[in-house]
Amino acid sequence: KNCSDRMCVQQMLPNIFQRQPLTCYYALAFAISWGAVFLLIGPNGFPASPESADSYLPFVVVATLLGPSVAGIVTTFIVQGRSG
Repeated sequence: KNCSDRMCVQQMLPNIFQRQPLTCYYALAFAISWGAVFLLIGPNGFPASPESADSYLPFVVVATLLGPSVAGIVTTFIVQGRSG
């Protein structure tokens, strides 16, 4: 197969989603949710004091809820196309 790396990924990704949509959905939801939480917390880790931890809580909740929602939309779009 003669293709650039980007082209191969673009061809392979929809095939994986077509064959294993539920597994891909869960993996994507997990990656988005925890990736967003780690981006919010930052490289310094969790805040040390309870007061500063409480200020992060609403953003962490939104980030964890965003993962399944976005993963569902992305998976539906890849598997069903624009009509899904």
